Amino acid sequence: MKNEKEIRAAIEDEIGTIHLWDQIAPGIYYAAAQDTDEPFSTELYVLEADNPIISETAKKYAIPMEKHPKYLTYIADSPDSGKVILEYEAYRYLTANNLPLPKGADLRDTATYGREHHPEYFGDYPVPLSTPLGVTLRYVTLMTGVFLLETDQLQKGIAVCYPISACDLTDFVVAKAEKTGAGLPETHRYLFFPEETACLALFELSHIYKELGESEYIDMRAVMNAVWQRFPGYAAMNNYREQIGFGHVGAFLFPDVDVGERQIPAEYLLSMTEDMNTDYLRF
Repeated sequence: MKNEKEIRAAIEDEIGTIHLWDQIAPGIYYAAAQDTDEPFSTELYVLEADNPIISETAKKYAIPMEKHPKYLTYIADSPDSGKVILEYEAYRYLTANNLPLPKGADLRDTATYGREHHPEYFGDYPVPLSTPLGVTLRYVTLMTGVFLLETDQLQKGIAVCYPISACDLTDFVVAKAEKTGAGLPETHRYLFFPEETACLALFELSHIYKELGESEYIDMRAVMNAVWQRFPGYAAMNNYREQIGFGHVGAFLFPDVDVGERQIPAEYLLSMTEDMNTDYLRF
């Protein structure tokens, strides 16, 4: 209890009043603290630098407190902060010692989501070998969790891991995919898009992950042609929503800007290229 009181005091000295407090694992705490001059609370995990539960590798992602550097912090609401690595190692300790995990926590799911932001620690998502298109014979990793593959049925398509498909694809596009892995947890399954529908997934994901639009294996002009040819209703609605300001996130960040003044990035509008076909997978 002495160490806990000292950590709480350090957080209040460094950040402000603590509104929420919870122990995640021995010596590892979650806190939401707020400075009186700040509109929002800061959510963080904190532990002592010599805490033996967490590896030195995981501690390299931490930020020492400025006034109290013997305490390490991870921003709890930022997946890029290394906090998922801290969670994984804390949950691994609890599991190894037959101790209960925090409510809603799952060791496997933590690793699955962690791969997206920290493949250098968790490893890349494994390419699915069995797909609705057949058995994978060769593949290219387009980005972490997204694969271009060819099967023994001579089918080409795209496989998208759950953390990305669940967060970054619209319901319309998800409905065009197929799943395998019956019996596996949902978070361990992939969505599969055959060449006929993969253009939809690639178009939406390219807005968030620029490496897809720049990939040597994907021709985005042909992707747009394919969307217009195969899903003209989707293409027309996408452009309409962009033009009235209900498309990409920027429209919601600046709701008072007149629609006519908005500069819509060209990649958000689906356009046809006359001298381009629909063969967009360069595999």
